[in-house]
Amino acid sequence: MADHSAAGSAVGYLYQCELALYELARRARRNDDIALFLEVLDDIHLQESGKPADLLQAKHNLGPAGNLSDASTDLWRTIRAWIDTLERVGSSKPRRVLLTTAIAAKGTAAAALREDLSARNENEAERLLCEIAETSTNKGTEKARRAFLKLEEAQRSDFIASILVLDGQPGICELDTAIIEEIRFACSTRNETQLLERLKGWWYRQAVALLTKQIDSVTTDTFKKKMDDLREQFDHDNLPTDIDPGEPIDENDTTAMYAKMFVKQLELIMTPRNLVAIMIRSYYRAYRQRSKWARDGLVRPGELERFENRLIDEWREKFEWMKADLEQSCAELEKEGCEESEKQSKGRELLRNLPETSRARLRPKYDEEFLTKGTFHSLADDLKVGWHSDFLERLQSWTDRAIPE
Repeated sequence: MADHSAAGSAVGYLYQCELALYELARRARRNDDIALFLEVLDDIHLQESGKPADLLQAKHNLGPAGNLSDASTDLWRTIRAWIDTLERVGSSKPRRVLLTTAIAAKGTAAAALREDLSARNENEAERLLCEIAETSTNKGTEKARRAFLKLEEAQRSDFIASILVLDGQPGICELDTAIIEEIRFACSTRNETQLLERLKGWWYRQAVALLTKQIDSVTTDTFKKKMDDLREQFDHDNLPTDIDPGEPIDENDTTAMYAKMFVKQLELIMTPRNLVAIMIRSYYRAYRQRSKWARDGLVRPGELERFENRLIDEWREKFEWMKADLEQSCAELEKEGCEESEKQSKGRELLRNLPETSRARLRPKYDEEFLTKGTFHSLADDLKVGWHSDFLERLQSWTDRAIPE
């Protein structure tokens, strides 16, 4: 039965993207002036001071590591790709690096082109490659072998001297560990996985932009600035924001939101429908963000509850002032009770002003407004805060929840 699985190709593309991130992280620690390109001169190519510095071919074996023999299809495909770029690199003399999970067996050309200078033998590698290029009958490598033999002798020697084989490299499942080794300076050990998750989210957006030619390259300087941003987010006085403000809410979730208590509270003070939709988004976004922090272990025990209690304290004082103002206003007008429209107006004023003037913070450096607004709506959903002066009495019939004292 024919195997039509695309798993190998898919893993290969993912490996290329993640290997590019690893190379960017590794080189950013040593040089601010490197630009990384995808699928331009090679799978990955790195440019320094405007000139190609390294051309990288990434080869991933799905399953046990393969053997990088002199007749290897992967090896000859790589050679053909590099020969095709000779004119494009001009007078530049880049290194040509084959990064592969396969192993170069002792006595092969690939083994003679490893980084270890004590074992490196470029003349032997050239001899072995010329021999296989002349004698092999493999149709899959024929064009590559023919192109190799067409190189002039001096050109071929220079070409071989530029090749570096890095075999036995970590597979895609091990690359996370390698990347973490390069970025662990940016956060505490317990947050390494969470930081990597956010870094990879950013990187895959960059990779898509590179592959679709929306951007030309990503520089090590850009990477370092992103790491500075992530490091600040993972500071003990701060938190990362993960939920995109433009992320759509599922239609079923939206419908369910309109039946929630915090929406009844908004309707009680005649909040315009378009503003209700905005407040539903704040509630949804804050709920999702708090849940993610909790799942990732980024908030400390009791920290969210303490934040909510500070919000309740701020609300309680403002709420009592609102009721006192209503009573005084009615007394001055010699009315027995306030008009409903006045109560609604004062409630809307409280709702509008309280989140904006709140000084409560989950962390000292975390100042995202959606969290405060959304958490107020969450508290309103539990009837721990309210906007209408008579919200408890009016809404008691809507819920069987215990009404707070």
